[in-house]
Amino acid sequence: MKYKKIILSFDGASRGNPGPSAIGGILRDDKNSELERYSEYIGIKTNNYTEYRALIEGLNRALKYSPNELHINSDSELLIKQLKGTYAVKSSNLKPLFEEAKELLSKFKKIYFTHVQRMENEEADLLCNRALDLALKERKILSGKISVTVREKFDAAHFLRDYEGKCAGLHGHTYFVEITVSGTQLRQNGILIDFGEMKSIISSAIEKIDHKYLNEISPFTEQSPTGENLAIYLAENIKDKLPSDVKLTRIVVYESPDSWITYEC
Repeated sequence: MKYKKIILSFDGASRGNPGPSAIGGILRDDKNSELERYSEYIGIKTNNYTEYRALIEGLNRALKYSPNELHINSDSELLIKQLKGTYAVKSSNLKPLFEEAKELLSKFKKIYFTHVQRMENEEADLLCNRALDLALKERKILSGKISVTVREKFDAAHFLRDYEGKCAGLHGHTYFVEITVSGTQLRQNGILIDFGEMKSIISSAIEKIDHKYLNEISPFTEQSPTGENLAIYLAENIKDKLPSDVKLTRIVVYESPDSWITYEC
C-alpha cells in the first residue's frame, strides 16, 4: 500500500558517550496515526553514532510504505545539518553511516527535514531509554568500566635504524607484553572476556614475531622495530579480533624489567 506521507521521528541515547546505547523511533501517516515503533539496544556507542543508527533503522522501515513524501523529525541539529550538506561529516566512525543514510534517502521521492526540540521528541526518547533500562537489567551493563590485563612474552632479534648506540647492532630481547582491555558489559557468566580467549587473540598476533628477526618482517622492513612501533603493531593486530563490546585500551612492552613503553590505545 502506498502512503501520501510518512512522518519519521527518531532518537538515539548513549549513557557515557561512548557508553551503553539504544535507538528508538515512530512512524506515522499523514493523519498522524501511528504505523509502527521500534527500539533496540545497540551496545557501546557514541551519541552521534546512535542518532545515525536510529535514522537508518527508521528509513529502512519507511521504505516499505512507498510514501510520496518522507518527513524526518530529529532533535539532533548536527545530524540534520550534515544530511542537508550544511556541515561536513569529519568523524571516520560516522562517515559509513552517513553514506548509508544518504543512499537510503535517495530512494524517496520527496524528503523534508525538521529539527525539533527534545521535548517535542519525547516518545522516541522514551523508547530509547526503556530499551537501555531493559538492557542494563538483563545484560549486566555496568555504570563504570571493567579492565582485564593479560601478560605474555616472546623472544626476537632486531637492530634499530637511524640510531647511535648499542642497540644499533643486532641483538635480542625477551619481551614481556601486558595487554589491557576494558568494557562495561559482562556476559551471563559475569565476566568481561575469558582469559583463555584473550590469550588466544594475543598469541595469534605474537606468533608472527616470536623467535623472529624483526627487521625482516613487515612493517619493520621499513620501520625501525622499536618498542614503540612494536606496541603499535600489536595493537593493530589485536583490536579488531576482540568482541565488539570489548575495547583495547593499553599495551605495555617491556624490553627489560626496568624499561618499558606504554601505548594508550
